Amino acid sequence: MPIAFTATAHTAMAEARDEAQRLRHKYVSTEHLLLGLIVAGGGAVKQIARLGVDPDEVYSEIEKSFPPAKGKDASDGSLEQSPLLKQVIERARDEASYHGKDKIGTDHLLIGILEQTKGGAAKVLKKLGVDSSSVQLDD
Repeated sequence: MPIAFTATAHTAMAEARDEAQRLRHKYVSTEHLLLGLIVAGGGAVKQIARLGVDPDEVYSEIEKSFPPAKGKDASDGSLEQSPLLKQVIERARDEASYHGKDKIGTDHLLIGILEQTKGGAAKVLKKLGVDSSSVQLDD
């Protein structure tokens, strides 16, 4: 069964790919998804802001922690998802299902990021004081 995203989550996934390309990275991973979530807006950004963290600060911190790769573009546009990103999406799907949703939203993706503690995005969010226990989903 294909993964269904809300319109905003779908935009965030597309933005994540664009961010990975912009940074000349060879894959799309959690840090790119977090950038995509911020660009797309929606529930994830509201959650981050509700916790007193400026989404622009998150964006800046990600860019500082994961600078552009040196040299030419790393891909021809057909970037693969990292194994960590795939785990984040699966966790987001589980979270959406648990809450009776038939589509993955940006807030579900945020929880997936936070619970994949090996990912760069989770480390940046933790550094800024955001963790999965502080995210509140609307049922």
